[in-house]
Amino acid sequence: MDDFTLGGPEDVVYRDIAVVTSTGTSLGLHLNVATCELVHPQGSAIKSAVLRSFRSTAPDEATLHGAPLLPSKSLDTELDMCCSNLSKAISRLSHIEAHDTLVLLRSCFCAPRIQHILRCTPCHDHQALTTFDDLLKSGLMVVTNCNLSDVQWLQACLPGEMEVVESVELLRLHLPPFWLRLRALSISRMKLSPTLLFPWTLM
Repeated sequence: MDDFTLGGPEDVVYRDIAVVTSTGTSLGLHLNVATCELVHPQGSAIKSAVLRSFRSTAPDEATLHGAPLLPSKSLDTELDMCCSNLSKAISRLSHIEAHDTLVLLRSCFCAPRIQHILRCTPCHDHQALTTFDDLLKSGLMVVTNCNLSDVQWLQACLPGEMEVVESVELLRLHLPPFWLRLRALSISRMKLSPTLLFPWTLM
């Protein structure tokens, strides 16, 4: 069974965990308390002994499947790790063929590497995105063995059929996925409750 996430007041979460535990036992599944995580404000009193047995995590340190829940120090850590991994990968590009390197840079080391974070966490204008872009540009220059001007770099970032190598500049990429996700949520909510107006409905 895969991971799952529960949320709400303490009594509701405790009741849901009890249901999961009892139902899982009948199916031969057991809750692995050692890997369970409780996200709550530090200093808040937790009454349930079951919830207290979970690993306690502050909201600004919490992540969900690798994406920080809030734009906080956990986001800094995740993006810095992406930059570090990309830098390490670029340093090894010279050991393989140029065409293979270009495919890897475009399909593996570029935006898809942190797309999950871009879609789930608001991180527009984060300094690490600029660093990631600079690393991508340097990696592309290593592969093509040429210096890229600002105009040439913009051409390399063109999408779809207009692309040169379809590298992606993250500063421009971040907002569309995040707002599209909110837009999709607003459409779903409007279908469920057409009379309610949500803050992002008219975007």
